[in-house]
Amino acid sequence: MDIIVKTQGDDLLSRIAQMFENVIHQGHGSLMLVFLIGVIFGGIIQYTRVDKFEKIAGFAMLKDTIVPKMLFLTVGLTSIGLYFLIDAGGAHYHVKPIIWQGLVIGGIL
Repeated sequence: MDIIVKTQGDDLLSRIAQMFENVIHQGHGSLMLVFLIGVIFGGIIQYTRVDKFEKIAGFAMLKDTIVPKMLFLTVGLTSIGLYFLIDAGGAHYHVKPIIWQGLVIGGIL
C-alpha cells in the first residue's frame, strides 16, 4: 500500500512532504539515518538545557557559557563531518561568487 501525499503548494504539509521526497530521491542518505541524527541532536540540546529561556538569557547577559560552547561544538563537528564527506566524494564544496549589491542592501537593512 502506497501513501500518496500532495507535494505541490506552499502549505506546511506540502513543504514537509517535499523535504522527505528530496531525502528519498536525491541520495541524501536513508530517511531513518536523517531521523536518527535529528533525534540525537535534539537529545543533546535537551540534555544540556540550551532550549530554556534562562540559558539563552544568561548567554545574552554574558553570565552563562553553555550556549557558545554548544554553538562551537556544533560548528566543529559539522566542519569535521563536511571535511570527511568532501574527502570521500560524498559532498562537493563550491565557493560562490560575491554579489556586492546583495551585501550592501543586506548591510543597510
